[in-house]
Amino acid sequence: MTSTRPLKDPYPSQKTWISRKSLFTTAIGEALGDSLAGSSTPHARILEKELELVFCAGAWLATIVLACASVEVYVNGQDEAKEAKFLKQFGLRDDWIWLVNLRNSIVHPTSRSPSDPSSHLYDDDPAQQNAERAIRVALKVLLLGTRENLPTSSARDG
Repeated sequence: MTSTRPLKDPYPSQKTWISRKSLFTTAIGEALGDSLAGSSTPHARILEKELELVFCAGAWLATIVLACASVEVYVNGQDEAKEAKFLKQFGLRDDWIWLVNLRNSIVHPTSRSPSDPSSHLYDDDPAQQNAERAIRVALKVLLLGTRENLPTSSARDG
């Protein structure tokens, strides 16, 4: 059943955008950590910038879907043994499973899929919290994956 509530204004205020950009920058710092050095590959950087744009815009579902797709580039491109080692080494296995399941609930219609646009767009706390977690997971994989010289992180950028 669709709600009769009008959709909220999709354009965040400058203050909201800056706040979200700050949160995204903090997530990059967390993904890098104190002991990691180096920089992203050009491919990872493009994905990071797109993630930043959809996140700052408050497009929570797009953020989650793009975060998952970005992670898939680096995780699913490995053979199973290397993928499992990578995920385990950085404590990302549970986060990866969570992100895939969340993305699947968005893009594959089920009884749990979003069905009311006005109920979750732009300022819904649970959706925003999921988007924030999704960017943290994606940035960890994008930034750590490039430093581990995984085939998918260097072959495309070579």
